[in-house]
Amino acid sequence: MQGEDGSSEARGTAARRAAELLEQRWGLRGRLRPLPGYEDENFAVEAPEGRFVLRISHAGIARETLEFQNELMRRAHASLGAALPRVRESLAGAALEPWPDDPRRLARVLTWVEGEPWRASIHPGRGVPPRFHAQLGSLVARMDLALRGAPERPSPPGFVWELSNAPAVIRARLAELPDDRRRRELVEQCLRDFEAWGGASGLASLPRAAIHGDVNDLNVMIVEGEVAGLIDFGDAAHGLRAAELAITATYAMQGEHDPLAALHALASAYFAQLPLEPKERAALPLLIRLRACVSVVIAAENARKHPDAAYYQLSAEPGWRLLTQLDAAGPARVAATVDDAAHGRPFAPSDEVDALLAARARLGPNLSLAYERPLHIVAGRGAELFDERGRAYIDGVNNICHVGHGHPRVIEAAAAQWARLNTNTRYLHGSVLEYAARLAASFPAPPEGHEPLEVCFFCCSGSEANELAVRIARAATGREDVAVLEHAYHGHTQTLIELSPYKHAGPGGRGPGPHTRVLPMPDPLRAPWREPEFRAAHAKAWATAFAMPAPAALMVESIMGCGGQV
Repeated sequence: MQGEDGSSEARGTAARRAAELLEQRWGLRGRLRPLPGYEDENFAVEAPEGRFVLRISHAGIARETLEFQNELMRRAHASLGAALPRVRESLAGAALEPWPDDPRRLARVLTWVEGEPWRASIHPGRGVPPRFHAQLGSLVARMDLALRGAPERPSPPGFVWELSNAPAVIRARLAELPDDRRRRELVEQCLRDFEAWGGASGLASLPRAAIHGDVNDLNVMIVEGEVAGLIDFGDAAHGLRAAELAITATYAMQGEHDPLAALHALASAYFAQLPLEPKERAALPLLIRLRACVSVVIAAENARKHPDAAYYQLSAEPGWRLLTQLDAAGPARVAATVDDAAHGRPFAPSDEVDALLAARARLGPNLSLAYERPLHIVAGRGAELFDERGRAYIDGVNNICHVGHGHPRVIEAAAAQWARLNTNTRYLHGSVLEYAARLAASFPAPPEGHEPLEVCFFCCSGSEANELAVRIARAATGREDVAVLEHAYHGHTQTLIELSPYKHAGPGGRGPGPHTRVLPMPDPLRAPWREPEFRAAHAKAWATAFAMPAPAALMVESIMGCGGQV
């Protein structure tokens, strides 16, 4: 926990003052351990009477707001017991006591909820079982039922985590977003969809109720892989009733391979306990996106204000990833998932794959598909690809995006050039010459007695580049033969098919071309290579291949892709 100046001395002073307050006002003596917090100062307390949490509010929060939170905890704890915290009154019978150094700050002691935070135990994306989301949905619904009838306490004006304020919060921070056109578009599209849905009047029409307002992966407690409790009513409000499920779903979906499956399990369990009105269910897909957008814009703002505070960035990348997944799935499919959950229907896979397979007849039959059930990939970001349900896949086979899918610098550079000029090299232009010079300067120094590589040929594909390389080698040497390795794949032209055993020795292949010399592939990963006679046979084959007349060229991949990543 950081003190006001972030120093170890300040942290130690705060802990000592907290221990003194705890003994004087609550009669509790024990060991204090700082806990992370967004604005409040928090300590775990180990005392003979049990375990507790000491929370010291920041100066800007009103007593009435803390009293409202305390009342919600009292109601939730009365219904759900130890799964929710409750306030332990002081020796004077007070729920709140002033902090001695600043009476505007108020201290309270809460009972301890057993378990580890969801993030620390079974973080989303690490094999979370479906029952987890069902348990979470059921717990949150039962808590919301317990909060019914609580007195109204509006959030402070402009409270950033109140979901009905989300559009204003997002608009005010658009300038904070990273210089990334795709990410900015995801946020701006959410705002456009909000206005098309009904804007502020649409939000005003939704029912309101007392809600926890921050069911996230740091506030859900886990015991032996099961949902055991919920902490931190610091963002509780009399807010949009549907916001509770929307916020919970935002965090449940983050990091998941199949976010819609997580949403279906969570919402099904929630609706079984606490059905929402049709207009609330219809708003859920948009409310989820708004919550994710709030997380990323506030994280962007905090990255500028608090560049060294990692705590403020915990939800940034998961939030951006979820927005990408939701965009890939599309609002209609998210809405259908919510509707299926509300009506007790099982989670339904998309039938788009079958339709696309039928339409595939328009493409040549030589274009193969991977996997028994082909993937319908609709988006990519970084090292991941996303299908039509927003399911995420690590891209281990694509051979185009060497710096990741959707790299912002590549997108910006390409868009800027295409907006100005897109032509070939028959005209003079400085950019291609500058690029050639920078590229040539990156090559290693040549061996002694050799000239440096300094002339560039720019091609549109790997096949075109390799075809040109073969032509240059043959023109330079006056010879025709080219040596290649077993299993190699060098391209899709006729020349390169003849030089690619992966193609010419595979199904439908016609064998090597007349000028192809196929060499055995050195394979130190597999057992035969370790045998001396095997290595000797390889050496002899290579020596024979390079005997006079020598080939015009040797073509090898630095890593044998089709040969098994050797």
